[in-house]
Amino acid sequence: MNRSFLRFFLLTVLLCCTVAAGEAAPRRKTVDNVRKEQNASRKKIEETRRKINDNEAQTKRNLQQLNQLQGQIYATSRQIGKTRQALDSLGKDIKVASDSMVTLNSRLETLQRNYVRSLRKLQGTQYAGNALGFMLSSRTFSKAWARIRYFREFQGWYRRQVRDINDASAMVEAQKQRLGSLQLAQRSSLDSLASGQNRLQQEQRRTDEYVSKLRKDRKSLQAALIKEQKRLKNIDNEISRMLAQEEAERRKKAQSSKSASAGKSSGKSSGKSSGKASSGGTRPPAANPKAASKVDNSDPDAALTAKFAAAKGSMPFPVADSYSFISRYGRNVDPVTGLQTTNTGVEVLLNGSNSVRSVFDGKVSRIFKSREGPYAVMVRHGAYITVYYNLEGLSVKQGDRVSKGQTIGRAAPDPNNSNKPMLHFEVRKGSSTLDPMTWVH
Repeated sequence: MNRSFLRFFLLTVLLCCTVAAGEAAPRRKTVDNVRKEQNASRKKIEETRRKINDNEAQTKRNLQQLNQLQGQIYATSRQIGKTRQALDSLGKDIKVASDSMVTLNSRLETLQRNYVRSLRKLQGTQYAGNALGFMLSSRTFSKAWARIRYFREFQGWYRRQVRDINDASAMVEAQKQRLGSLQLAQRSSLDSLASGQNRLQQEQRRTDEYVSKLRKDRKSLQAALIKEQKRLKNIDNEISRMLAQEEAERRKKAQSSKSASAGKSSGKSSGKSSGKASSGGTRPPAANPKAASKVDNSDPDAALTAKFAAAKGSMPFPVADSYSFISRYGRNVDPVTGLQTTNTGVEVLLNGSNSVRSVFDGKVSRIFKSREGPYAVMVRHGAYITVYYNLEGLSVKQGDRVSKGQTIGRAAPDPNNSNKPMLHFEVRKGSSTLDPMTWVH
């Protein structure tokens, strides 16, 4: 009985140990597998994240390249437009010079013909060969004196004819040289136009090829463009907010100045009226309301506004050295995704010096720090204002008077464009944005 129980007990213990060992082995195996799976998943996540970052970086580079290609097309198109305008102007000048040449030649021929005709009439006369004998052969002194005066008049006429002929010849020669210079400039402009058109065609082909390549990654490009759209919108919001603050301060200052002036005038008028009342005088006549209504105080510097408007198209670009466009004014439609980005100014990458200059005389009305870190400088020119965004190393402070061409700072590196110096430039009038490229040359 005891042996049987002991045997049964040993078999039970052995069976339990076997079952326990069997259960423990799978458990250890499962934990190891889970750890391996976690490590594999972590590696996949890191690889995926790396691929996403690489893809975003590549998409950003692709977008930069596309923007630069489109900027080159825009710059070349502008140059072609300027060349065509120059050709039109040269054509008009050549037409005027040619007409003037015909007139001058006709005048010269008339002078020469009259001169020759007059000399021929003198042939065979007494004084033609011997002027002294002609004068001394007079029978009376009065006739001799008359012949002397006639001879003097003839000499004067002769000198005038020679001078007029020489002057006309010089004018014809000068006009001939000017016409030659104009024609040479015209040929040079035609060559430049042909070269620009060839360059434009090459840039267009490169852009088309690049667009075809980018269509494969449409979604990534679309996401990058949406970010770019938000960035440009943020710039517009920042500048508009600063302009609104400046306008509010100007109105407050004008209102306080107006109230102070009204207080002074009311004090003076009350003093005068009381004095006149005591002496039995009459009140002064009231001011003419029509004359007062002609005064316009809406523009604090109307003269500067007029000067700025008159200089449209002749102002220097805010960058002295070479630059390349990456975003132009207005709506820009992406050729790959069809998405639109609206730029309230122009953006350029600086290829040489990163100095930025004011395009016209004015006053620094605002300096503020942008969301990206660098500064923005606003220069007021009467009712107009120019904005220089993404600056560092400022050379001016708020309230400074600046002149055309004066350096106001340096363009800061742009992380969105391989850390190259970038400038965002705007021209505004009130709350309206204007195409900067119509104001600078």
